[in-house]
Amino acid sequence: MYEEGDKIGAVDPVTKVDATVSLQNKPWGTHVALRLGNVKGPLTCDLVAVGRNGQEQTVTTWAVPASGYGMDKGDGSPAKWGAEPLYTHGGAAFERADIARFEVRTLDGKHLATVRM
Repeated sequence: MYEEGDKIGAVDPVTKVDATVSLQNKPWGTHVALRLGNVKGPLTCDLVAVGRNGQEQTVTTWAVPASGYGMDKGDGSPAKWGAEPLYTHGGAAFERADIARFEVRTLDGKHLATVRM
């Protein structure tokens, strides 16, 4: 699903979290696949679509284990859990043109990354 959409990404200058969304127009709104890396856990997070009108819609939620996602283990060993990025997907009722940005947050409100459209 991630490979099929139009991709837009960003690395947050403060958190260094690497987030890329892959978007597909659907009759019901926008299908969104997320690739997330360089995030340390344990955390519970969500991806939120923010409309140009300021409304917010949750696209998906997930948990980050203590080992994180997309973390370079730096020891030269074969890939371990957490070395690969997270891929997840969901949808928003917004039409793509009506989305201003996507925000990756923890469920307790901490900002991790923003992808601007």
